[in-house]
Amino acid sequence: FHRAAAAVQAGDLATAERLARQVLEHAPRHPVALHLLGAAYLRQGRLREACDALSRAAAIDTGNPQVLEDLAVAELSSGEYARAETRWRRAIALGKRDAAAWSWLGITLASQGRHPDAAECFAAAAAAAPDDPGMHLNLGNAHRALGAAAKAARCYETALALFHQRYSTNTFP
Repeated sequence: FHRAAAAVQAGDLATAERLARQVLEHAPRHPVALHLLGAAYLRQGRLREACDALSRAAAIDTGNPQVLEDLAVAELSSGEYARAETRWRRAIALGKRDAAAWSWLGITLASQGRHPDAAECFAAAAAAAPDDPGMHLNLGNAHRALGAAAKAARCYETALALFHQRYSTNTFP
């Protein structure tokens, strides 16, 4: 499993797929192998296959928020917004309350035109990662979609200040 996981991380998706399939030949319901196979498919843009493998992994390993997170990304990318929302909410309920989870849930809700709900998620993301300019940018976009121009402008200003703070110490030749 370590080799397959390392192969996914390194972008060697053919190797990851091959190793995961080898395990699944002997243990077709192995949740880690299904997860790695689904992650390899997802990184290749093979969304239907990713959703299938990750759904099977999630059905077996019901308490794994990372499986749910990967499945939600595959479903969101496939336009299955309601399913993706359900997965993000379940991952968050299982303790995956980092900024990325809140942000992805917000993106999923915004994709459905549910901007008030998205704004709440983006606010939670910004609170979880107050130094991340992207979280404030997403919150600003949600406020803009809601017609709250002043709130959006404050979020954009915060994002810009954080961006400058983060990247102004870099020097270029």
